Amino acid sequence: LPEVDLALNPAVGESAPVRTTLVPLDRGGVCTDPATYEGAQAGTIAAVEHSWDEGLVLPVTLPEQEGFFALCAVVEDDYAGAATVIFEVDRTPPIFPPGASVEHIGDGNLVVSPFLNPPELSTVRFTWVPGDVQCPPTSEFRDFFVVPLTLEADQLPATYCIYGLDQAGNTTDVVRIPLPG
Repeated sequence: LPEVDLALNPAVGESAPVRTTLVPLDRGGVCTDPATYEGAQAGTIAAVEHSWDEGLVLPVTLPEQEGFFALCAVVEDDYAGAATVIFEVDRTPPIFPPGASVEHIGDGNLVVSPFLNPPELSTVRFTWVPGDVQCPPTSEFRDFFVVPLTLEADQLPATYCIYGLDQAGNTTDVVRIPLPG
């Protein structure tokens, strides 16, 4: 779950009552509207000396519905000074399948470079296995960093397995790319 850390400016006092609520971001000024806080969670927010000090940490349960949401927080009835944290809920898998280019670099060696297409394919996870076989469970995959995979001739044939993730962490299906010897 994402978390939000709320802190009070010490100039306001040592602590103050705070109300928080997560609402659809369907109009401007949603967090400055007193009606937003009807039935809102109440708590106490403490003043902090430094901006890095922990205040009131709230776990945020995001809705299943996709869209933009605002976590609103108001101290007492200071609606003009309400805090807003915006979340985008994206539960849709990427629209593009993952893929990779395979380049022969001489002496039977290969370089495999995955395709990225942000924000839909922001990163990929991959693995490779010897032979022309099925892909292992995704728990055995590793994150792709800038350096592509190089396989030497004696490591071929092999199977390159890849899946993509969008910026929200939604995954594609695993794609299997045979690498002939």
